[in-house]
Amino acid sequence: MKKKIIILLILFITGNLYAQEEFSKHFNDGKIFYKKGEYENAFKSFRLANSFTKKDTKKTKKVFKWIVLCNEAIIKKNIELKNALKKANKNYSKTDSILKIVIAEKKRNQKLSNGALLLLTLTLPANEKSIYKYYRKLADSMYINSNYYRATGYYKGVLYLPEAIDDEKELIENIKNSEWCYEAKKQADIMFYNKNVDKANKLFDKILIRNTLCVYSKKIKKQIQDIKNGVLVYVKGGSFIMGNLQGNKDEKPLHDVLLSNYYIGKTEVTNEQFSKFMNEYGSQYTKTGIYKGKSLVEKHRWGLTVKDGKWIANQGFEKHPVVSVSWYGAYEYCKFYNYKLPSEAQWMFAATGGSKSQERKYSGNNNIDKIAWYAENSTSTSKKGSTQAVATKKPNEIGIFDMTGNVWEWCLDDYKNDYFSKSPIKNPVNKLSGVLKVYKGGSWNDDEYYCRLGIRGRDIVSTSSYLIGFRVVSSKN
Repeated sequence: MKKKIIILLILFITGNLYAQEEFSKHFNDGKIFYKKGEYENAFKSFRLANSFTKKDTKKTKKVFKWIVLCNEAIIKKNIELKNALKKANKNYSKTDSILKIVIAEKKRNQKLSNGALLLLTLTLPANEKSIYKYYRKLADSMYINSNYYRATGYYKGVLYLPEAIDDEKELIENIKNSEWCYEAKKQADIMFYNKNVDKANKLFDKILIRNTLCVYSKKIKKQIQDIKNGVLVYVKGGSFIMGNLQGNKDEKPLHDVLLSNYYIGKTEVTNEQFSKFMNEYGSQYTKTGIYKGKSLVEKHRWGLTVKDGKWIANQGFEKHPVVSVSWYGAYEYCKFYNYKLPSEAQWMFAATGGSKSQERKYSGNNNIDKIAWYAENSTSTSKKGSTQAVATKKPNEIGIFDMTGNVWEWCLDDYKNDYFSKSPIKNPVNKLSGVLKVYKGGSWNDDEYYCRLGIRGRDIVSTSSYLIGFRVVSSKN
């Protein structure tokens, strides 16, 4: 009997000692985690310590005090994360902001906080379950589309996610490649827009070695080929005075404009070129983006038709400017080939001859008959009263054709009659997603007055007219 009592006493004492040791261990761990700011780990440690209090009221109260402190800290930290998110959202999209928070969290802790992971989970679309897979897919998409700066940030963000452990080496390599491509693309763009196309071409080739799917590099290389084939004309940037004091009210006041270097189409986009685009694009309507579902072009006897399911230029009009193309169609064509529509300022500077301008009334000459198809001369040809083949009149000072007459040309800008009084000096473009867009240059159907360079035509974006076409621009701005 005495032996049993002694054994029980020993077990009781041993058990208490073990409980005391475990309590002290987890309690001290909790305080260490708390001081480091790892409140979730501190909370877990204090909960474990509480399981070894052996109904000791003092210890229980002591532990409970720390558990409350941890809960308050966790809540406060999540509020700080949310506030950081709100602050970051002023400059970045929601997902960008959260990934920045993830990176910031990782710098403070060895493990992401539950709060950061919770915020990431909240950003996932309803059909997505994996934070890692979703953000990795976004990073890969940005990399392929040459958005290297954001791709680098996303790769760094996903690298810190728990699921990334198996892909760590690959992600680190992607970060290196993305950072290298970002710098290389920046240098190649500078070369390209400074007319050093051969050097730019070689650098884009190196980018394609690292990023074989790089859409931007492939399209710029196509533009380089267009330059070599004479499809594009280089316009060296500079300053000029835009406006006309003798013109209409919307052509005033005179104002200074400063433009960066760019390339512009030597001619208006032809029916032949636009039919090729339509067959490659595969739809008469915009497929994606904010203009989804908008009509691109309508059939016209001077323009395009459909034969055996394919878009073709009507016979005899292959080299004529495309007509019945909406602003949406012009915009989508440019986007598809990595071009842009010219801003009104870019169009005007190129039309006046750029830095070689002799300040003529029309684009290239004061005698409109020499450089333009307009109402007085387009009726005297075999194709009476219609568009004419591009580049059949003389070019202007820098080698651009038909910027006066043949067809009006869509610009990127929204039309506002008082825009010239508000226009910024550097690379201005009035882009507000309005319903009225500017077009310039006059057409085969207009008299001399409406073919003046200063005239500001406008129409609604969905208009498909046999008087309106467009040309492309390649620019960084």
